[in-house]
Amino acid sequence: MARSKAIQAVLALVDRLLAEGSEHEAALREALAKLDGPERALAEKLAAVALEQASWRRSLVQAAKLAEVGMSMAELVHELRQPLSGIAGFSQLLSADPRSKDAPGWAHEILNQTARMEQLLERMRRFIRSPDASGAGSVDAARAVKEAVALFPKLPPGVELRLEVASGLPKVRGESGPLVQVLTNLIGNARDATEPNPGTILVEARTHEGGGVQIVVADEGSGLSPEIARRLFEPFATTKGEQGTGLGLYISRQILAPWGADLRPVEPAPGFRTAFCIVLPPATPARAAGRPSPEQSAERAIGQVIGEISERLDQLPSERHVLLVDDEPAIRRALKVLLSAEAGLQLTEAADGPAALSVLGRLPVHVVVADKNLPGMSGIDLLRKLRERDLACESLLVTGYPSAASVGEALEARARDYLLKPVQVEGLRAAVREASTRARWRQIARELSSELRLWAERLLQVMTAATEREMPALSPALEILAARPEGPGRVLVVSEGSLIERLAMTGHLAEGPVSPEKAAALVAAERFEAMLVGRDLPHLEALALVRQARAASPATQVLWAPPVADFEQAREVLRAGAVALIPRPVDQTTLERVLETAIRESRVEARLQALIKACDELGLKERALRTRRAA
Repeated sequence: MARSKAIQAVLALVDRLLAEGSEHEAALREALAKLDGPERALAEKLAAVALEQASWRRSLVQAAKLAEVGMSMAELVHELRQPLSGIAGFSQLLSADPRSKDAPGWAHEILNQTARMEQLLERMRRFIRSPDASGAGSVDAARAVKEAVALFPKLPPGVELRLEVASGLPKVRGESGPLVQVLTNLIGNARDATEPNPGTILVEARTHEGGGVQIVVADEGSGLSPEIARRLFEPFATTKGEQGTGLGLYISRQILAPWGADLRPVEPAPGFRTAFCIVLPPATPARAAGRPSPEQSAERAIGQVIGEISERLDQLPSERHVLLVDDEPAIRRALKVLLSAEAGLQLTEAADGPAALSVLGRLPVHVVVADKNLPGMSGIDLLRKLRERDLACESLLVTGYPSAASVGEALEARARDYLLKPVQVEGLRAAVREASTRARWRQIARELSSELRLWAERLLQVMTAATEREMPALSPALEILAARPEGPGRVLVVSEGSLIERLAMTGHLAEGPVSPEKAAALVAAERFEAMLVGRDLPHLEALALVRQARAASPATQVLWAPPVADFEQAREVLRAGAVALIPRPVDQTTLERVLETAIRESRVEARLQALIKACDELGLKERALRTRRAA
């Protein structure tokens, strides 16, 4: 009876090995050891066939992945030949006759073909695909952890690897081989970070409070710089210089995502500098539950991502710091009293530009309210310093000496509004409220930059027709969050064709001129980084167009070329949403600088708007904007 049960156990393990993969090899060998005689010989032959087929299946999967990469490369090479041929042809025409009247058109075609190549390369960048979630079975997490640790028998002198595995860990969803791959990558990173100096690497596995298993890999190494911390899960982000590819963490997350698992940095235990945590969901018995429908899988995956985003949002500080800069103490006190009723604001004062910069160096300021006529460093100079430092804060100018020229300077310094003294209470509160909300979104976009891209990629992979009907704005927003826009920008010119050639000389794609009516429709339907409003438009008609364009496409940066008569007209232009006043006569260097800034800002703004839409669709907008009343 015992022999019969032993044979049945071997046959059952052979079946499971063939159906589910190689994680049953060790158990099969243990079962074979309990047999002897002819039964063992037959069972060993069956086991050998099963092991060979499992190995062949792994090789086939690897070959398929390589074939996919090969086909993608072949397709890319084929498609790149077309724009390259166009670029070569038009370059030869330009070289042969650079003074031809057709030369601007040839240059325009070269830029068009370059943009096409950029799109092809961006598509190729995303050739790495996650494993198929339907192939995930159950994994013994404790065994996977021990296997990964066993691959590091020798460590640098003075480096100790400490393993802590809780007893009774449940099975988790996933695949054994890929999980070991992820763990060895984390342990290898910890070893490399610790190697120059003595230290400890901790690998800890325990039951997760929400079910499943939590695995933490921590080290006492050099830690992570803020720059690398922001880009951890982006491809090619590495601290190892030429010796690292920067793909380990990116691929690790891609491996874990289809299982509903996640990898993220966490606050290390005392004494450690860096820690990464994997949370693996509990295994679901396939026979009991059955395979979920695509809609159920999508709903579960979306819920998982919502939970991860919620957790990260909760980790960000919710207070919003406002810095009030004015050389008059009485005015600072008045501004502070006026804003103290706003919930969640932390109000700080500074008497001049240097004092304000000192505050900005030690506090995460979200909104700066600065007087234009500060002694020494003016308010506009202060705002320029903020721009140079690329801080994620918004700025408002206050003045008692208005001029149209100062509005242009304020726009260049990225001021959101320009308020007149004496400041109107509701106007000030509304401006600060709007600026602080915008600064909060910018903070989220910057702090979660690489994570947002990965979340977007994961959600795009699981979106179904049903989820797209329920959340119609989500997919377009995710596409923007997942993209890495590069290359020339598109500029729409309204009513002033003489600037087309000068804009084309900047290296960007200038289109037009078009009428105001057509411009509004084009901006709503297509993606333009910038729109240049020509000088031939009357002031009120141009203002109406700017408002329409900004409402239809907040990411489109408006450059204003019509003349402005006075401060009030200039401030109307600012408040309508224009980002720059183009001085006359147009200087090519100034035009190039303004346009480069506008295109860069447009791409940042597009990502910001996509973040807002995605949070709105996922029901996270209120959580993202939560505030606590300042103490």
